[in-house]
Amino acid sequence: MFLKINQIKRALREQTFLISGGSSGVGKATAIGLAQKGAKIVIVNRDATVSQRALEEIAQRTGKDNGEYLIADLSLQSSVKKLADEFKNKYNNLHVLANCTGAIFDEIK
Repeated sequence: MFLKINQIKRALREQTFLISGGSSGVGKATAIGLAQKGAKIVIVNRDATVSQRALEEIAQRTGKDNGEYLIADLSLQSSVKKLADEFKNKYNNLHVLANCTGAIFDEIK
């Protein structure tokens, strides 16, 4: 089954995408692309200031103010649990989880 562009845009509207790493790099590019198509984006980051700046840039670039952020440190299981609980309390549905977070470590501890 093939969908036309207008059908895809309609399908994305009102859908919620949780995007880890949504404040920079591939994650931000993903958030921008989805926001342009009308999707509700929720970016996950460790820093509220960075997240807010990213959402402002996304809104400015797309003309759409349909994004929010949640704070979490995905390297800590307790923070991931808190994020999941916060998401469930705030949103009715999660349609797509996009894991766009990455890290480079110089040494193994």
